[in-house]
Amino acid sequence: MEPAEARRPRRSRSRPTLELRVDEPFVRVNLEFSNPSRDHRVRWHIPLPAPTDHSSAEGQFAVVDRGLTEEAGHGEVPTPTFPAHDFVHAAGVTALLDHVTEYELVGGRELALTVLRSTGLISRNDNPFREDPAGPEVPVPAAQLVGPWRFAFALLPHAGSWEGAGVLAASEAYHHPFLTADGNRPSRRGPGAGARRLPTTASGLSGDGVVLSALRRRDDWLEIRLVAKHPTPTVAVLAAAASFEAARDVDLLGRVGADLPVEGDGSIRVGLGAWEIRTIQVRPGTRS
Repeated sequence: MEPAEARRPRRSRSRPTLELRVDEPFVRVNLEFSNPSRDHRVRWHIPLPAPTDHSSAEGQFAVVDRGLTEEAGHGEVPTPTFPAHDFVHAAGVTALLDHVTEYELVGGRELALTVLRSTGLISRNDNPFREDPAGPEVPVPAAQLVGPWRFAFALLPHAGSWEGAGVLAASEAYHHPFLTADGNRPSRRGPGAGARRLPTTASGLSGDGVVLSALRRRDDWLEIRLVAKHPTPTVAVLAAAASFEAARDVDLLGRVGADLPVEGDGSIRVGLGAWEIRTIQVRPGTRS
């Protein structure tokens, strides 16, 4: 079925903007255009360097491997589209995503990302892909997404699987670009020099497949949620410029558990099982 208003002139179509930054192994892709049509889907197709029969997509605290088979729930017609959160990988190409995005591995030769999906109802009673509607047939005109639209992602080409290609680090760099700000310490070169500098630190989190999921303050403690996006056990190492005075386990509700040892250099080593989510609290020391 042809989408509504699909025959309007295409003067509003625009070309993508590609951006390659220094020391970034991926290229940023930005799509900006005006959508004039209703009840349709727009997808961006990425040709793969080689055919493949599976994809890997980051989701809820895990990376899910999927084949070319279609999936569906009870009363649904199987479809080959799946969700991805931070990234999706297939055959040496990883797409780093801005937000939760639908994708499809088309014939094992292309990766199709859904740029927008226009709809005018919460659900349709006559949906040919479902025995029962997913919700009420209530109009939602704004869901047609008519007008200006933006979709951004990045492409990371690499050899081999996503596990050995630094995809997690690239995803963190893409989602959290480096920020700079003026320092608030007076210059050591004396009055009138006009230069300010930021204090240097040695803080950080390291570990194969370890990512930071959440960070917040709890009174005198910092609460850190770690996720091991790794198929085998791994170790997370936390370091701070002023070292740590104490550390302890907490559960997902913030209830305090056992104390954790602080290493002689002031760092903390936390063991994580495959795909484990672990929350700890640390108390920073006083900077000397």
